[in-house]
Amino acid sequence: MISPHAADVQDSLLAVGELYTEMGDRFGRAYYQSAVESYQFLLREYPKSNSRRYFSANREIAAGKLGDTASAMKTYQIF
Repeated sequence: MISPHAADVQDSLLAVGELYTEMGDRFGRAYYQSAVESYQFLLREYPKSNSRRYFSANREIAAGKLGDTASAMKTYQIF
């Protein structure tokens, strides 16, 4: 987040969101909000990210399993 021009920033942000999602699956829903925030940061700060990253982040938010229904509905409509 502090080195926006580094080559691996976008992949790293996606990995952070995926990690928080996995933690939510294994250890409780409290981690899902951090996943949502990570994906939203990626989409907000890197709107021209390659399609795999963009669609992966949208899919996770839109899936609704992250416990953020409002973001899921909004993201699903965009997706």
